[in-house]
Amino acid sequence: MAAVLTLGIAADLNAQNESEDVFNLDPFSIEESGEKSIHAVQSNVATRFATDINELPFAVNVLTEELLDDLSVTDMRNVVQFAGGVVNGGRGFNSSTNNVYRIRGFPTNGNLINGFSVSSNFHIAPNSIQRVEVVKGPASLLYGAVPPGGVVNFITKRPTPERESSIRYINGSYNYNRLDAESSGPLTENIRYFVGISQED
Repeated sequence: MAAVLTLGIAADLNAQNESEDVFNLDPFSIEESGEKSIHAVQSNVATRFATDINELPFAVNVLTEELLDDLSVTDMRNVVQFAGGVVNGGRGFNSSTNNVYRIRGFPTNGNLINGFSVSSNFHIAPNSIQRVEVVKGPASLLYGAVPPGGVVNFITKRPTPERESSIRYINGSYNYNRLDAESSGPLTENIRYFVGISQED
């Protein structure tokens, strides 16, 4: 068996040596634009410009629009807990305006919307949010006076260049009903719009 195998390998090598045709391929490049998954690799607002999360000197968790859609979010307090080390620290049960979180054990005294500070009692409509970024640790260098635990930044949806519309209806236990509708697109060549409507009972 050993002799037969050796002869077979030798014949193969001889065949390869005889045909040494070289094929030159045209050069090509691969480019990526945007993120279409529940895992984000860049933080858009943590440093005020798009930066790879691995290159940041502090911990940042990004919850993408795809994750929010998969979870069918009806209350932003529920989705922020997916950032890890973040729990709902509100005093009221089922209060959609009491958006107080505890990040690494420290309570937040407010949230950010597109990088601007808002009160913790400010209502945040889930269907208006495109992305959530949780900056952990002493983020006062970026955002001014914030608790040592970190800060939660909600990034709203932007108008789309093409007309898009969607509607979602949720029905649940205890006569729960919710209707979300949104529309986006261009009004003129330079003006775009985004409208979102929610009704919960």
